[in-house]
Amino acid sequence: MEAVQLRRKIRVLAADDDHDDQLVLKEVFERIGHEIEFVDSGPLLVEKLDANTDKFMLPDIIMLDLFMPPYHGIDTLRNLKNSVDWRHIPIIIYSNYQDPEIIESAYELGATSFMPKQSNFDDMVETMQGFLNYWEKTVSLQARFE
Repeated sequence: MEAVQLRRKIRVLAADDDHDDQLVLKEVFERIGHEIEFVDSGPLLVEKLDANTDKFMLPDIIMLDLFMPPYHGIDTLRNLKNSVDWRHIPIIIYSNYQDPEIIESAYELGATSFMPKQSNFDDMVETMQGFLNYWEKTVSLQARFE
């Protein structure tokens, strides 16, 4: 008899002020069977994380847009990576803005990956599925296991 391996849903917390992008990502995540929750800014992201007193309920991955008021995503990234409570959470920069200097700064500050926003829904599903498969099957997500 084969052992049954239960697939757990990866929880993603995304900071993006564009509600159209939020709707599309929500559909993508519903299609691929993982969870995503949204906040509209970096400060709201930090507030959401700060309000979470149960370490096992932290997101597995954070997706962060670069251009949101009132702070630049790079500032939010810096704050998250300076926190002992959150620095272990992989942070994916998800943005249309692709300035090489900004991308380099994001990696220097501890971003795990840079993922350009895509306009084709099927491509987005394929990219996100591959990305989350990597995290689900290859990398041990620390948020729930530390």
